[in-house]
Amino acid sequence: MSKAAKAEEPHPINSVFLTGWEYNRLLQKDPTKPRNSALPAATFWAGAHQLWLFENVYCTREAYENEVEATNQMGWFTGKALNDLFDKDALTISDWQKLPAPVDQRIREAHKEAKRRYPPRVVRRAIRSGDASTLEAAKAELLKPVLDYHSAVQSGAPNSINNWISLPRQQRPLWQYHLMNLAAPVLAGIQVCRPPGIVASQAERETGGSTTRCRGAICRGPIGWRWRF
Repeated sequence: MSKAAKAEEPHPINSVFLTGWEYNRLLQKDPTKPRNSALPAATFWAGAHQLWLFENVYCTREAYENEVEATNQMGWFTGKALNDLFDKDALTISDWQKLPAPVDQRIREAHKEAKRRYPPRVVRRAIRSGDASTLEAAKAELLKPVLDYHSAVQSGAPNSINNWISLPRQQRPLWQYHLMNLAAPVLAGIQVCRPPGIVASQAERETGGSTTRCRGAICRGPIGWRWRF
């Protein structure tokens, strides 16, 4: 078998790539230039299956560094978890500025095609409106060369953008608005959990914080309490 044919031979999928805000790279000319990113905390508090189902776990350098900085500055859990995984060689950093030349070229081609389908104005509108489907579709096109290179699949963690966006009343269906009004008086009586990403008190940091993990709970983010699934 020739080297060219061998290079095109499919590799078994044995890795997972933890993805976050990589669609932001469609807002710039050079897709390999560092761009701020972060990872969905649901990766950790919804079973963390990505970390034990695959031989290798990857994430971008920007996502890793941003999560670690959030831990250092605000006490978020996710950066500590990622740092522990990295120290134990269970997490590998994917630096897009150090990928082999053929992969770099494929990324640039994918970036060009993705920008044609999802120009910056579309990406910005999707971010403002919380259109996770559009953002994930755009990200998938851009990531394909990187996933192929690492023999990886995307993490599968849900996009969390809607947790941090409060849509104006006029953009919500009328039935949803009235349903929220009916539910408001009883929300205070529902037990809540605090997933990773919450700023912990000093006492909680010393004791390790709450160990409660649940799905479908009301959790706090930068804009207040929101349902998480």
